Amino acid sequence: MDKYLQYDYNDFTQEPSFVNWVRTSNKEDELFWNKWIEKNPEKNEEVEKARKVVSQLVFKEPKTEKALEDKIWSKIAAETQGAKVVNMPPNKNKESGGVIRKLMVFTAVAASLIAVMFVYLGSDFDTNISTQLAETKTVNLPDGSVIEINASSEIAYDKDSWNENRIVEMEGEAFFSVEKGSKFEVKTPTGTVTVLGTSFNIFARDKELNVYCATGKVAVASSTEQTILTPNESVAVINDKHNKKSQVAKKQNRSNWRQAMYAYEGATLSKVVEDLERQFDIEVLLDAKLQASKYTGSFMGKNKEKALSEVFWPLDLKYEMDGRNVKITK
Repeated sequence: MDKYLQYDYNDFTQEPSFVNWVRTSNKEDELFWNKWIEKNPEKNEEVEKARKVVSQLVFKEPKTEKALEDKIWSKIAAETQGAKVVNMPPNKNKESGGVIRKLMVFTAVAASLIAVMFVYLGSDFDTNISTQLAETKTVNLPDGSVIEINASSEIAYDKDSWNENRIVEMEGEAFFSVEKGSKFEVKTPTGTVTVLGTSFNIFARDKELNVYCATGKVAVASSTEQTILTPNESVAVINDKHNKKSQVAKKQNRSNWRQAMYAYEGATLSKVVEDLERQFDIEVLLDAKLQASKYTGSFMGKNKEKALSEVFWPLDLKYEMDGRNVKITK
């Protein structure tokens, strides 16, 4: 009997050969899983969910002292207690296969723990909060400031020293309502946003930074340039180049995601699809020829089928749903 037919998405994420397939690190595993998935389409939903979980496990280089490194390895030792390290026999007999499997399990457990812990300990901050697909969260900071976090996003800050240093690291999308006080900084992979007391939205994904100022004044700095935003202005930073836009149309205000509304003007269809995938936890299969198509319109992030119709019907495109998978055709 094929044991994988009994697997759910969590089982797949802990299967070493499946992890190798997702990370394309072993040709034999890639060949096996590609054939297995083709043979067992009824498992597509569990496989896709597991694939996304594994692909989001990013190994980050920890900024840590020796004591913190020791803490990580102590955690690994505790979780893998009872696992034995066995010397490999010189001949390739039946026993060696069992040893290899044991070592693979030990290595997989350790690697999984390191990956998860490095995501959590990837900064100097003591508080790390993230959201999954189709999930949002509201975070109250120690000074009364509030962060509303959109789906598939992450923030980190230091609660213990917050009054001395109001610094947040983030990746993804979030809306900030900042109480007046000392300098407040939001650091993203693409640039830094600095304010005193204001409200603003930050979109920081895939080397793109887009900031919208709702109230107050916001300074957006990349490695080569700085842009000052006042209410109802936005700036997009791509490859360190700043593209400022004044008087953003109310309907196209990016922070409207908090009311589950997403609006676009001349956006590439691939960007719109990314929002659909995050808000509804779906996988949209879009032909490469259609990805650069331009879309002007909007959708509400409450009803999946209605949102798909609002996006694809005006472009004369059809969609077919199969579990989490949505296939787009002409």
